[in-house]
Amino acid sequence: MKIMRVLIAPDKFKDSLSAEEVCDAINTGIKKLDPSIKTDLHPLADGGEGSLRVIEKHLVYNRISGETKDSIGRNVTADYLLRGDIAYLELAQVNGLESLNESERNPLFTSSFGTGKLILDAIKRGAKTINLFLGGSSTNDAAIGLMNALGVKFIDAKGHSLEPIGKNLTLVSKIDMSDLRFNPDLISFNVFSDVENPLYGKNGAAYAFAGQKGASREEIVSLNNGLFNFSKIVNDSFGIDISKVKGGGAAGGIAAGMFGLLNATIKSGIDEIIRITGLDQKMKDFDIIITGEGRLDFSSFSGKVVGKVIELAEMNNKKVLVLVGENLLDKSYVLSSNVINVDSIMSYSTTKKEAISNASDYLEEMVSKNISKIRMSLN
Repeated sequence: MKIMRVLIAPDKFKDSLSAEEVCDAINTGIKKLDPSIKTDLHPLADGGEGSLRVIEKHLVYNRISGETKDSIGRNVTADYLLRGDIAYLELAQVNGLESLNESERNPLFTSSFGTGKLILDAIKRGAKTINLFLGGSSTNDAAIGLMNALGVKFIDAKGHSLEPIGKNLTLVSKIDMSDLRFNPDLISFNVFSDVENPLYGKNGAAYAFAGQKGASREEIVSLNNGLFNFSKIVNDSFGIDISKVKGGGAAGGIAAGMFGLLNATIKSGIDEIIRITGLDQKMKDFDIIITGEGRLDFSSFSGKVVGKVIELAEMNNKKVLVLVGENLLDKSYVLSSNVINVDSIMSYSTTKKEAISNASDYLEEMVSKNISKIRMSLN
């Protein structure tokens, strides 16, 4: 009998398991049922939390630790990767939502300043290309915090320098780049995310994401107005329209801000992760691909891990099993014919809290139950 070859390539299950832990649980379930099955663990990320943990397994690099500030100004230490003159940084390590407790979360008052400090450290160490993964931010400051750490001042109508927090975007009247602490012509910036939202408007950074970061309805309106004002000032000052840049709303508008002030290129996080990890090429050597994430919904097919893995599986004529924490797709939603099954932890668990606490055990059980479907798909 031919030995089955299974490639395990999931994202993290947010608030529950890292991508590596998801891989381990699935692998354990497979091996308990049939130790002869060949498996390969290939954790993924989409440009958000966990991106550095994924790519560091595939690169030769120096890990650099730097002193910086979290989103509300506390001293913290964070790491980034330096590979020659290319730096890889993850915003969530410094200014991530999960680093704040519930009472501290409010994008009116959070800042991306700390990420800017790490970027400056990387530049001082010789980095010429800055690759910044944006997902999981706690901020809605359009990068004014990050830029302030790089030497840029944001001035109000009275000529006073503003604290670089989301609340003050409405007050920005002038952007002073004269003290930028490096030559922008010598440094290139790439920002990676998993969203395509514009900077402001009903689908923009504030309306789409600020509520998740602790903002009230009234505060969301104020933040959106601030993003609008900031966009206008950038356009008036530099002739660069950041208002409709695809993906500009990522990380509370950091993508748009860096596009406008640093000529950053906005890219897909999952595409970069796949390129670095070589998933597309590796997939050719396996019979079945198992992927998954914490919550499956329509957004899973717009720059997220599960949607991209299914897309690659179609291109390589591979079957896919999808294991998720919760499946929010409408039953009428038509998935690819390459998908063997979608199974969710919430189909077995009684409460979300219990599902999160015991996600690893559920994944072991779920993959065992689906092995027969996998074998049938190969016949």
